[in-house]
Amino acid sequence: MLLSIPADRALAGLQGVGRDTEAMVDAMYQNVLAWEDVLYVANQVQGIIPAGGARPDDYRYPMATRQNIRYMRMFAGAFMYAAGNHVGIGYGSTSGMVCGRPVSATGTGNANALFGWGIAHEIGHNMDKLGKAEITNNIYSLAIQAWDGGAMELPTRLTNSDIWSKIYDKTSVGRPGSAGNVFVQLGMYWQLHLAYDDAAEPLSFFNTFFTAWKSGEYSAYTKDERIALIASKTAGKDLTDFFTRWGLDLGAEAKAEMAKLPKETRALWYLNDDSYAFRLENGSDFSGSVSVTASVDKNEVALTIAGGDATILGYEIRRNGEPVAFTTKSTFTDDLGPANNLTYIYSVVPVDKLGNMGSEARADEVRVAWDTAIASELYDEVRDGDTVTITMKNGAVPVTGIKIAGTALTGTYTAEIKAKADDAEWVKVKEGSLSGDETVGYFTKPGADPATDARIWTYDTAVLKISGVPAGASVTPLDYPGDRVDFYPEATVGKLQSDYRYGDGADEVIPAGTLVVLGTYRGDPAYNTVELEVRYNKADDGAEAEESEGTTFVERSMNGYSLLLAELPEDKKVSDTSDGFWIFVPDVEAEKKLNQEEKIPPYIEMDKETGVQGEKDYFHPMEIRAVCYRFDGMDHTGTSRLTSSTLWISFPAMDTLPEIVFEGEGIQ
Repeated sequence: MLLSIPADRALAGLQGVGRDTEAMVDAMYQNVLAWEDVLYVANQVQGIIPAGGARPDDYRYPMATRQNIRYMRMFAGAFMYAAGNHVGIGYGSTSGMVCGRPVSATGTGNANALFGWGIAHEIGHNMDKLGKAEITNNIYSLAIQAWDGGAMELPTRLTNSDIWSKIYDKTSVGRPGSAGNVFVQLGMYWQLHLAYDDAAEPLSFFNTFFTAWKSGEYSAYTKDERIALIASKTAGKDLTDFFTRWGLDLGAEAKAEMAKLPKETRALWYLNDDSYAFRLENGSDFSGSVSVTASVDKNEVALTIAGGDATILGYEIRRNGEPVAFTTKSTFTDDLGPANNLTYIYSVVPVDKLGNMGSEARADEVRVAWDTAIASELYDEVRDGDTVTITMKNGAVPVTGIKIAGTALTGTYTAEIKAKADDAEWVKVKEGSLSGDETVGYFTKPGADPATDARIWTYDTAVLKISGVPAGASVTPLDYPGDRVDFYPEATVGKLQSDYRYGDGADEVIPAGTLVVLGTYRGDPAYNTVELEVRYNKADDGAEAEESEGTTFVERSMNGYSLLLAELPEDKKVSDTSDGFWIFVPDVEAEKKLNQEEKIPPYIEMDKETGVQGEKDYFHPMEIRAVCYRFDGMDHTGTSRLTSSTLWISFPAMDTLPEIVFEGEGIQ
C-alpha cells in the first residue's frame, strides 16, 4: 500500500484527540497493520493467496505492485474514485487513511476499523475481475466490512441498510434480468459465500471461484453462464434454480453442464447474514408445519401464518401457485391494485434459516370483489335534507355509479349529473329503489329510461346530485366496475324441463332434459364470453373408485358452449349491462370420452341393499367454477383476457338436480 496524502491531513489523523508523539507512532503502526488486513482480505477474495483464517504473523504481501492511494482534486459530486493504477481521494477524506486499526486490536466478533466502505469500494474497482461496475467490485467491500479475523459473522451493509427485503422482492418472483438496484444484485454473489463458506476458511468460495475465473474456465460461454458454471463447480452443486431466481439467462448447454452435479435443494436466494451465523452455530432445521388463513378487504388480501418457530427465516408467498413475495413476518398483505371480481388461492412455504423449504400450506380460496370508489379527496360533499350534492374539485371526473350505504334502507333515489359545474340543466342518469344496508346503482345510457334500462354508462361528471338519501346514509361515487361473473344462486345446475329456443336457427334450441349451468354476468355480450372450468377426482393408482387414499384432481376447461343473454333495449343497441344472464351447456359425451382417455376413474353407484354395482359413469365433476373473458374485438375476435372468476363450488349429485324452466321470449 502506498499512501500519497497531504502531511497536514496525515498529522491531523494521527493526532486524533490529544495523542502525544509516542501514541501517534503506535497509531501509525496499528494503521499499517490495518492496511495489511485490508489487502489480506482482498487478496484472498481474488485467489491471489490461499483462503484461510486470521492473518498469520509472518504474512508478507505477495505482489510486486501496490495499491496506490493518493490525494487528488475531486470532480463535482465525488470524494473518491478508482483509476486502475491508483485510487484518488479528496482532501477531506485523506486523514482517515491513517486512522485504521487491525482486527487483532478490535477483536473477533466486533465491528472492524478497516477504513470504511468507500476505500474498499475503490480498491474493489481496481481488483474486480467480473466487470459488473458498482456491483462485483463491492464483493471486496462486503468481505472487508465483515472481516473480523474469525468466522466473519458480522452484519454487512446488506443487513444494516435493509437490502435483504429488496433482495427478496427480486428473488421471490424470479423475473429475468438484473436488479435495478446495484446493492440488490450484489446480494446474489454474497449469498454464495453465506451458503458455502465455513468458519475455518470464510472466504474459500470466492477464493476458489476467482482462481477458476482467472484461469479461463468455461470461456466459451457467456459471462452470466460462466458465473453460474464456475459457481456451481465451486459449490459442487447444480445452482440452476438459484441463478434462475436471480434472473440470469442460461442457455440449454450451460444448464445441461450444471445438471451433471447434484441439485442444490436449499432456497439459497433467501439466505441472509443471519442465516450464515445460524449455520455456523449449528442451528437446526425447521421440523414442524405451518398453516395460513386469508381474508379480503377491498383489493387487499391479508395472510396470517401460524406454526413457525425460531428456526424460521421467513415464508414464500404464492398466489395461484406462483411465488409473488417473501416475508420474514407472520403476516403479509398482498395489494392487488386494480384487480377485481377475481379469485385467488394463496399458500405459503416456510423457509428455515438454513434455506430448507418446508411443506406448502394453503389457505381457503378467496374472491376479491369490491366497489371501485372515486377517491374522496377528489370531491366536496354537501348534504341538504335528503339530497347529497358532490362537486369535483378539479373539473369533471368519469363516474359510472353510486353506492348508498346505511341501515335497513327504504324508498327510492334519483341521481343527476352535470358535465360542467355551470351547466343549466341536470341530466338524470339513474332512478332506483333502496333496500338492505347497501344499494349500488349504475348509470344508464343517455336517452334510456333511468329506472329500467340495465346498460352501464360512464359520464364525465363535474357535479353529482342524489335525492332520496335517508338520514344517516352515506353516498359514494363509483368508477367503472369491470366485468363480473356469478353462479345463479337459486338454481346453479339443473336439467331443462322443456325445449328452450334462443334463436331462429334450426339448431338454436336447447332440448328438454339437457344439463345446464346458470349464472349472471356484468359486461358486454358482444365482447365477453363465459366458460366453465371443472375438477375431477383422479386416483393416483388408477383404481376405479370415487374416493381413495391420496387422490388428486384434474382441472381443465369443460367441453360445451355458453350463451350470454341480455335485455334488448328499445334502441336495440346492446352494450355493457349490469344484469346479464348466462347459460352453459356441457357436452357431457365429450367429457366422458375425455375422462376415459385421461384415465379418470368412473363413479360407480352401488345399491345399498343388494350390494350390486351400477354402470360406470365417467361424468362426475367434483367442483366447477365460471370464468369470464373479454375479447379485444367485437363478436369474440382478437385476443382475450380473463376478467372475472367465481369461487369453486361443489357439483351436485346428478340425481338431485332440479328442473329448470325458462319463461318469456328468447333474448339476444
